[in-house]
Amino acid sequence: MDMTRPPAHLSATALAMIASPDIFTNPRRTQVTRSVYDGVPIFFTVADRKDRIQARHVKGRFYEPEELKLIAQYFPRGGVFCDAGANIGNHSIYALKLLGASVSIPFEPNPAAYELFLSNMILNGVLDRVNLSTLGYGLSDRSDAPSMSLEAREKNLGATRLVASDEGQISMASGDALLDGARIDFLKVDVEGMELEVLRGFEQSIAASRPPIFLEVDHKNSDALMAWAAGQGYGVLVEGRSFKMNRNVLLGPLA
Repeated sequence: MDMTRPPAHLSATALAMIASPDIFTNPRRTQVTRSVYDGVPIFFTVADRKDRIQARHVKGRFYEPEELKLIAQYFPRGGVFCDAGANIGNHSIYALKLLGASVSIPFEPNPAAYELFLSNMILNGVLDRVNLSTLGYGLSDRSDAPSMSLEAREKNLGATRLVASDEGQISMASGDALLDGARIDFLKVDVEGMELEVLRGFEQSIAASRPPIFLEVDHKNSDALMAWAAGQGYGVLVEGRSFKMNRNVLLGPLA
């Protein structure tokens, strides 16, 4: 896996940013917020001040700080952070800048999100520690899954869902196929109800690396998730916060 080579199907804007990271201006119609955490300067690119995550960033804050602190307890310093549903990079910035991650491997199919992700990585000076080869793909439990389309949600870029479509433009693949044997030390999954399909697509990597898994799970998928986890020799390490539609949970190997 060549982590420096981005897929050709990325947007023209994304490819241009990757090609010129040393001479960079944030994308048009965006602003940049600078804040300092534990003495470390952090930059956030904001395109929509009303977006759920960007509304925190425009104030110089990370989104979901409670969840990030939980991840920090289980992430091994110097480890590889696998970010499934990377969105605009909130969790990857935290891992790379504050947790000492050696690499972030992001999976994000939405151009509107991964363009901001790239801007954030460049502004924070960590693009050289990002595996670019996995960007732009949707995750599935099959390496030969048909292409899909994006269904946006107003004021919540992170809630964009993949939907079946005869004219799908998003290439799908399993996490295992994209990782191609790469080690992962922590797996974060936030994929808007597709967590079971995504996790099944990572089973070989999970079996090989046995990473802690932090994920958002829809309540309707909770029983199936627990059955899947038991089948992998995983159990609940920490119950996170619960919301109307979903809850956060941290899974880990039982032996």
